[in-house]
Amino acid sequence: MSHLARDRGKELERGLFESWGGIPSVSILRHSDSIIPKPAKLRYHGLLAEQTGIAAPSIESEKNNPFAVNEIYRSWSDHLRTQSRDEKKYPLLFKENVNYGFRRNLLGIKWYCVASGVVSLGIIVFPKLPAATFNQIEWSIILLIGLYMLVFILVVSNKWVKTIAVEYAKRLIETLNA
Repeated sequence: MSHLARDRGKELERGLFESWGGIPSVSILRHSDSIIPKPAKLRYHGLLAEQTGIAAPSIESEKNNPFAVNEIYRSWSDHLRTQSRDEKKYPLLFKENVNYGFRRNLLGIKWYCVASGVVSLGIIVFPKLPAATFNQIEWSIILLIGLYMLVFILVVSNKWVKTIAVEYAKRLIETLNA
C-alpha cells in the first residue's frame, strides 16, 4: 500500500506544483514571493550565490526572464537539498519532508480511500436491507467509516498539501542559518 500511495502521490506532484505556481522551494526564493522577508531573502540569495557560484538574479531579470531565473532558483534548491540530507543535523527539515510526503501520498490515494469507505458501508448495510436495523456496534462502525470518508473528502486537498510543502521550503532555506 505504501508503494501505491507513493506512486500516486508522485504522479500528482507535477500538477500540484503547476497549480501552486511552481515548486515551493523555488517559488520561495523569488523576489516576487513574500513568504520570506526581503532583507532575509537578499541575505539568502547572497549566501546561495557564494556557495554555488551562480550569481543571484535581480528583480529586473526575474521579471524579464522568469524561466532562466527559475532555473537558478531550482539549482539553488537542489544544492540545499543535497547539503541538508543529514536528518540528525536537520531534524526539523527531515520531519517537514516526511510530513509533506505523507500528505502528498494521502492526496494521491484519496479517492481509493473514499471508495473503500463506500464499499465498507455497503458490506455492512446491504445485507441488512430492506429493514436496515443495526445494533450499537454496527452504528458505531458506520459512524466511524462516515467520519473517515468525511476527513478524506473535506481535509485531504491540494491546499492541505501546499501548507506543509511551504513549511518544508522555509525549513530548507533556513538550513543556510545552520
